[in-house]
Amino acid sequence: MPLRHQQVPETQLPPNGGFTQLGVLVESAWRPRRRCHVVAMSQLTFTTDLTIAELETSFSIYCKSLRILILEERTINQIRRSVCWRRLSSLHEALPYRYGDPSHLYFLIKRECGK
Repeated sequence: MPLRHQQVPETQLPPNGGFTQLGVLVESAWRPRRRCHVVAMSQLTFTTDLTIAELETSFSIYCKSLRILILEERTINQIRRSVCWRRLSSLHEALPYRYGDPSHLYFLIKRECGK
């Protein structure tokens, strides 16, 4: 059954406000009486692709993330599975003349960091 977000008056909320540290307040659509449930989120999921403009505005963040992964001495295979690598790859595929290959960027940053 689909779940949807709902605005609930404060008088109907549980004592903790209806939220947990890693939860979301949702309403069950299939119940005749409205009941609030707290759904725990186990991990981040990326359900929608970002636009090229959104990727471009976050380019420096992805480069910084790549630098942090290199400084943590992660292997190239671990870094290739990261979100920043996928986003940098998407930028390179969309605009290859403006954004370099993430592999090239990896080696440039690695040389700059002396690792």
